[in-house]
Amino acid sequence: MAACHEHGMRLLIYFGYELSNIAPEWDLYGDEILVKPQRGGYHRGDYEQTAYICCFQSAWKEYYLTSIARMIDEYDIDGVYLDGTTEPFGCTNELHGDGYVGPDGQRHRTYPIFAVRDLMRRMREVVKSRKPDGLISAHMSATVSIPTLAFVDDYWDGEQLDVHERGFRLPLDAFRAEFMGHNWGVPSEFLSYLNKPFTYEESVPLALLHDVAVRPYARSGELMGMMSRVWDAWDTIDIERAEWFPYWAGGGPVTAASDDVLVSTHVGPGGALVVAMNATGEDRTMRLSLGMDATSVRELIRDREVPVQDGAVSIETPAWEGAVLLVR
Repeated sequence: MAACHEHGMRLLIYFGYELSNIAPEWDLYGDEILVKPQRGGYHRGDYEQTAYICCFQSAWKEYYLTSIARMIDEYDIDGVYLDGTTEPFGCTNELHGDGYVGPDGQRHRTYPIFAVRDLMRRMREVVKSRKPDGLISAHMSATVSIPTLAFVDDYWDGEQLDVHERGFRLPLDAFRAEFMGHNWGVPSEFLSYLNKPFTYEESVPLALLHDVAVRPYARSGELMGMMSRVWDAWDTIDIERAEWFPYWAGGGPVTAASDDVLVSTHVGPGGALVVAMNATGEDRTMRLSLGMDATSVRELIRDREVPVQDGAVSIETPAWEGAVLLVR
């Protein structure tokens, strides 16, 4: 941890939602704390273990919170990266009070939303009381549960889309509703796995068009390069002081020659960050009128200079791809 902190890095430790069948707690507590009917079954062949979903209506919640506190106190970690933790999984386990017997005599699921909310509320206190600048970063898939996500510093969503093949298109109103974060008041990041279903050249402009970053992961060196150039551009234009003009509100000073090219723009003290997306199924030339004096324009996805002619730029763009422009 000291080495991370010396290099200006913060380290978040993974906390998920499952218990492995080779964990010491399995024999003692498995029956009591697991979701019933048993769900999950994530297998890791390297260790010959299978992990199953736990329920936070059970005593597992206290163990979970205590473990986070100990990790911060003993190892000086900077917060937690959660995986599925904010989701109130349906459960019938009567050993911790879940489920009910219906008129048909069968036990039916209940969803412990209040238990998970209590977990997240207390987790925020555990982290922030020890590290005021500590982070709770929550990965979830298609379950934007605001009663539980309200306590995190950011959420990331999108892994569930990798079941779709190339050619799948996420409706833009669906993106604005689930993946954007502005409507929840919680910052968001978008997950994109290469070609499942989007290429990075598709996912980066799609997300940035909505003021959402694409979150790189360990094996995505290409995506890391794209996003690092965007991060540098945010610093250049002073993104915290910039005004944002989304495409559904006109896109600000930058306008496209065609209605099916969507444009969103951040205008800051140091310049502008322009995101334009070819929202058609055909390759085309995007012509953008900048509406501002420009000394240089750099396209960040492919890392190239773009010439300005008569206050406009023209960019050859494949179907459903786009351009991210740093305008100085």
